[in-house]
Amino acid sequence: LHLAKERESPSLSKMHAVDHVLVVSYILLIVGIGVWFARHRGEQSSAQDYFLASKRTHWFVVGCSFFASNIGSDSIIGLSGAGAGFGLAASIFDWGSAWFFVLLGWIFIPFYHKTRIFTLPQYLELRFDGRLRAYLSALSLLGMVLVAYALTIYSAVIVLRTVLDWAMWPSIVAIVVVTAFYTFSGGLKAVVYTEVLQTVLLLIGTTITCATALSSVGGISGLQERLADKRMFHLLRTDPDTPYPVAGIFLGAPWLIGWYHCCNQDMVQRGLSARDEDHAKAGCVMAGWLKLLPPLLFCLPGMAAHALYPAELGCADEPLEGGGGRST
Repeated sequence: LHLAKERESPSLSKMHAVDHVLVVSYILLIVGIGVWFARHRGEQSSAQDYFLASKRTHWFVVGCSFFASNIGSDSIIGLSGAGAGFGLAASIFDWGSAWFFVLLGWIFIPFYHKTRIFTLPQYLELRFDGRLRAYLSALSLLGMVLVAYALTIYSAVIVLRTVLDWAMWPSIVAIVVVTAFYTFSGGLKAVVYTEVLQTVLLLIGTTITCATALSSVGGISGLQERLADKRMFHLLRTDPDTPYPVAGIFLGAPWLIGWYHCCNQDMVQRGLSARDEDHAKAGCVMAGWLKLLPPLLFCLPGMAAHALYPAELGCADEPLEGGGGRST
């Protein structure tokens, strides 16, 4: 919707006083969590306590942390945009990744526990030498900072600019400062408990957004009537111009999804912070179920935007032979 309305107005801001109060309260609450854990920093007497939250994390917190670290502003905007362009086919990655949480909980987490590590580069040093540990650490940091975190921050900036009319650089500074403060001051404990709050707010907010979007088009049946291209409702698409080819989905995506969920430090660290393997497994199961929701909560509003604003989004439908349509 940001792209659809940008030509009419640089901002969609319709914020009232209560909205600003809620935003400021949320920021203060996040900072407060970081301050609280920073004041109790003495309880974290070792690097393992700092990086693994003293290995006392409950399964519910583990599951929320998995989900919140896996779903960010880039996922919300990206899946909504992909849903507007290509429909439910964009959801295949999330629905497929749910199974890899099971793989993480039952195969990888027990293995990591046996090796007594709390970062993946540590394992490479145990298995090979310190040079490979340094190489993976540097490569991971560059990749996360230049690709993953940069995309997530910029996606959040789009939201702040659209809703609050904030400029780009002040938004970037605010996001980085607040996140860095509670992360560095409170360690993983502060991170996982803020992610519980973020999970709750994310699910509530996206559920309301999805319901509002579907209501605007007359529900699922109305959405089906409005979209000329019926392939928008196909999970697996075989047309040659789709960015989600069946062969790539089944032969290529599992390697990427498997690395991200089972070998990526962001994900593994949360599993290792669980009280024991049972809590880690339960957290993985919870996260797997939660991962079934984003395709519906994120893709469907994008598809509704396609039906409501086809010209503004540049995705007008052209009839094809056989009653289909072509998303341009």
